[in-house]
Amino acid sequence: MGKGEVRRINIIRLFLFLSCIFYVPVFWVRIPQAYGFRHLLGFSGSRLLQLSPLFIGFIISAGLVGISFTTPWRARLLRWAESIRIRLPCQPLINWLFFILCLVTPLAYLSAAASDIDKYLPFWWLFGHLVLLGSLFFYANWRKISLAKSLVITALSYTCVYLVVFTLIQQVSNYPLTIGWSEASSYYNASLFFARRIYGASYPLPVLDPGRFMLLAIPFLAPNLPLWVHRLWQAMLWIGLTWAAGAALARRLKLTSTLTALTVSAFAFLFLFQGPFYYHLALVATIVLLGFRSDRLYQSSIVVLLASVWAGLTRLNWFPIPGLLAVVLYVLEKPLVGKSWWRYGLMPLVWVAVGTLVAFVSRDVYNVISNNPSVAFYSNLKYPLLWYRLWPNATFRSGIILGFLWVVFPIAAFLVGTFWRSHKSWHTLRTTTLLVVLMTLLAGGILVSVRIGGGSNLHDLDAFWMVLLVVAGYLYFDRFVPDGSKKGKPSKLTWVWMTLAVIIPVTQFMGNIPVVPKIPPDYQNQLAALQDLLDQAHQQGGKVLFVTQRQLVTFGSVHGVEMQPEYERVMLMEMAMAGNEGYLRDFESDLENHRYALIIFEPLTGVMQTSASAFAEENNAWLARITGPLMDNYHMQKTFDALDIAVLDPCPEAGCTGK
Repeated sequence: MGKGEVRRINIIRLFLFLSCIFYVPVFWVRIPQAYGFRHLLGFSGSRLLQLSPLFIGFIISAGLVGISFTTPWRARLLRWAESIRIRLPCQPLINWLFFILCLVTPLAYLSAAASDIDKYLPFWWLFGHLVLLGSLFFYANWRKISLAKSLVITALSYTCVYLVVFTLIQQVSNYPLTIGWSEASSYYNASLFFARRIYGASYPLPVLDPGRFMLLAIPFLAPNLPLWVHRLWQAMLWIGLTWAAGAALARRLKLTSTLTALTVSAFAFLFLFQGPFYYHLALVATIVLLGFRSDRLYQSSIVVLLASVWAGLTRLNWFPIPGLLAVVLYVLEKPLVGKSWWRYGLMPLVWVAVGTLVAFVSRDVYNVISNNPSVAFYSNLKYPLLWYRLWPNATFRSGIILGFLWVVFPIAAFLVGTFWRSHKSWHTLRTTTLLVVLMTLLAGGILVSVRIGGGSNLHDLDAFWMVLLVVAGYLYFDRFVPDGSKKGKPSKLTWVWMTLAVIIPVTQFMGNIPVVPKIPPDYQNQLAALQDLLDQAHQQGGKVLFVTQRQLVTFGSVHGVEMQPEYERVMLMEMAMAGNEGYLRDFESDLENHRYALIIFEPLTGVMQTSASAFAEENNAWLARITGPLMDNYHMQKTFDALDIAVLDPCPEAGCTGK
């Protein structure tokens, strides 16, 4: 066989192999669902019948992969593939219409996911095969690129569009209650920057993650916007700033092809979204990637300091990120030629040290301005560590280590291969610096992940993902400037590694069907009944503490409530997990003194859990430090199931039952 035939048969095998892969998640989920009905060897015959077309398709795809390694069938597959190629539409407009049709079909499926179609054409299978089909039509329009690259670009573009639509459907809703445990608390915290206008009084600003809430506060500049607009804004932040970080990297790599730049941006978007990559950190990365110049150290220093001011308004473990990212860019772009080690490394050390110091100063200035008690700050330094979450557990099925390895190994394999082959092109100080930065971010991310409250996904490794992506981009596009005249030959990704590098982030989102919560039918009646109780408390001069569902006050679903800023739900959970005794003593004292006439809380349910349950330690801390003192001093007056709240009032002098 000639080289051309070898290349074509490898592409055919790739398509068939991917077709087989798309069956795996379907069988992984659907076969166990069919078991336990005792009709056919313990399986439901009707459910297996629904899967029979998929079994047949998998056998055909797997069989074709096998026979592609035999000489006569290899020749037949090549002839069949050539006959398909020449029958592709010749008109670009028709090709683009087919490409768009393959893209739109999975999106239309979202509206029909609950129907019978899902029994026969599961989303994973349908989406994957439409990507394969769409890549053929893309290739017909872009003959200058290979079919393998067409497949990569199609998979990335389809998944990006799907992920954007999924995010909008999932997050943008007029549902008045919190989606998840603390989703709506974000909008309440953001509203505190406009507390006087919204609540009629000035309240302390958010303690946790103030930079995030500053971004979420922007829609409050326009008064009386509904909750769904604020949710739309947050979805746009997730999408827009994550894409901006990837686009900033593509711009920094100075890619001459627009298509290549868009492909890099799309890959970075999906790769970072796996974490997920929090948008207020994405803003830090974007500032440095766009503004840093390795040949203009004073300008770069100003950029690092500005990014560090913003980093100080985010999370503690992100304080050194602007300096570290600047160090990585400097080392990648600036060769060590005619300079001593200390002269070369002096400015990078200054960026990390001064940048981190500026971040701490920025946070301390904010803490003073926020008007919060000092006991509320830096409690997260006291979180207990749950090392078992490194391994598969109820909170994170794969565990942090296996989840990390699954995401990182294609890029890591490429980096190791490139450095192994071309390490002599760069001075040892430069490669060692990159390794130290990456390992520092990895160790820090793992440490934060195993703290109580974390470890349910890989988002605490977000800074590591960003820097890893930067290093990989510089190496792949040969932008790592060598030292002297030595020039290595960087290892390019083979089609196997390229497929793995793309398919891993693609499959992370392929099976996620958005679920939109529906407003309970009795919502309005129960809301009116809650308003009556609040009016009675107001008339009697009593204070009302909203622990949960504070957005009902923020967006005017209930009115006439004098907001009590203390003891918001997320803040209480943070203090309970950290065991902040000063804060919790104040909370218990206020409960014992019956400071509040009514407390709006979640229904008082729940039992202590073992590590066999998801978020067991978080649940137990909440029950022991928050729910327990509440039940000792308050009892449920009424429960509103449609609002997912309970109204608590003080126990009589004799005490609560069971105290």
